[in-house]
Amino acid sequence: GLARTLDPNTQKLRAYKCGTKMAPSGVRPAVLHYRMRFGTDRGNRGGGAVSVAWGLGNDKGPELPAVFIFASREGKCSRFLFCKILGHLVQMCPWEEDRWFTVRTFFNWETKMVKIQVQQEGEDNFYETEQKFADQRCEEIRSMLVYNMTTDCEATITDVILA
Repeated sequence: GLARTLDPNTQKLRAYKCGTKMAPSGVRPAVLHYRMRFGTDRGNRGGGAVSVAWGLGNDKGPELPAVFIFASREGKCSRFLFCKILGHLVQMCPWEEDRWFTVRTFFNWETKMVKIQVQQEGEDNFYETEQKFADQRCEEIRSMLVYNMTTDCEATITDVILA
């Protein structure tokens, strides 16, 4: 689960880096689905990071991730969901403060491609992109990471399915 603490200034729960080692021999999941709500009062902040990877990594992030998705607030009002692909950031879609959205991820292990669908709560349409794995050297998943990249963000992630 997520490590959470109560912020004394805002009385909101804050989630911090938490890793889960899933299997010593690794797995090749077909799907990763989850719901997320993200908010921050300051610009140039990122969080709500979700990654499935070969290893937990260190302070530089996950090792050999198949997928690495996070929310970011750039400046005062620009809010986007990003995925990291081969060391580059791909802007996927905007998000609204404190509004739930669902992320559906489908893995193709033979082509090392991932299809990502994002749908905001109450919307009929969804954003969809197909991208290469974040790191093409990823052959299997042994870890899942859920964390904030900066401390003054609030992310709630629920209903996680990895199968």
